Amino acid sequence: DAERGRAIGTWAGASALTTASGPVLGGWLVDQWGWPAVFLLIPPLAALTIAIALWRVPASPAGSEERLDYPGALLLAGSLALLIYALVTPAAQWQKALLFSSALGLGAMFLWREWHSDAPMLPLGLFRSPAFSGANLMTLLLYCALNGALYFLPFNLIQVQGYSAVQAGAAFLPFSLILGFGSTFAGGLIRKFNPRLILTVGPLVAALGFFALALPGENTAFITGFLPGIVLIGIGMTLSVAPLTTVVMGSVDSRQAGTASGVNNTAARLAGVLAVAVLTAVAVGYFADALDNRLQQTGVPPGLIQQLSRHASQLAELQPPTGLSATATATIDRAIAGAYIDTFRVLLIICGALAAFSGLVAWLSLAKSGATGGENVP
Repeated sequence: DAERGRAIGTWAGASALTTASGPVLGGWLVDQWGWPAVFLLIPPLAALTIAIALWRVPASPAGSEERLDYPGALLLAGSLALLIYALVTPAAQWQKALLFSSALGLGAMFLWREWHSDAPMLPLGLFRSPAFSGANLMTLLLYCALNGALYFLPFNLIQVQGYSAVQAGAAFLPFSLILGFGSTFAGGLIRKFNPRLILTVGPLVAALGFFALALPGENTAFITGFLPGIVLIGIGMTLSVAPLTTVVMGSVDSRQAGTASGVNNTAARLAGVLAVAVLTAVAVGYFADALDNRLQQTGVPPGLIQQLSRHASQLAELQPPTGLSATATATIDRAIAGAYIDTFRVLLIICGALAAFSGLVAWLSLAKSGATGGENVP
């Protein structure tokens, strides 16, 4: 227990350092052979992971009589699958409504099953702990902010600033390196400082980073424009990731550490889906209005404006129609870049607000004293 924070910090650091190579290597593959090539990375990495698991991961103790909740797992998986599909599919409104209703229905059945099961996959009593509930809500908000910003930033770097895919991937290296080398240190802080303070300060620093990323305009140098925000986000997430996971694990009985970790990981993954789906909807609407305003100010014919507006969902990847004069093409290109920068700023302000709110959740939900931020719950 005394070394749990540093252990989790080492795990988070290893994850961040290996993740740092992904955008760079993936960017190189995209530049060489196109985006489908990035999936070639998965089979050898999966095979290596399986080999390590078989070699080094110990089996569960023999004679364990713990039952697995297969019906609960199927209900939750079905609910989340329908929810995610409803968010990302371009279906009609009535179809989306049906998918959302079905997701809620399966979710309600899952909760009923867990409440009445003798061996639930997710003991609902865990959420009686303010530390456990607050830390998972923090995770949802903070990772919504992070995933949203990291999803839309490459569009800015590649389509507006003119970076290659490799350069855009390398732009994330400072973030990953700070998180990778700082996480073990941050994991040890939880033994010296109150986690409530750490998990309030960390998201607030990350929020400042998101706000800083909203400042650069077109043709902005990376070092003076984007690097400060990326560094602040890296510092804020370093102060948050390992202590947050430690609080989640420490707020439950050791027998339920696997369940607690699973809930927290699900919250983080679900946050990524929600961030991309919801922020994309915001981005498309705002980008369409911003583009219309800029095109009208430059005297572009109304018919051409309507033609471009119909493809506003392409965001910064939107291209002027072929056959236009060089002057008209350049005018539309500038309008598209400016509209995306306007949109990107709004999105990053939203991400900053989500991160700041996660810090507020930490301050309100975590205990004022104690190393784990909450009591163990049976």
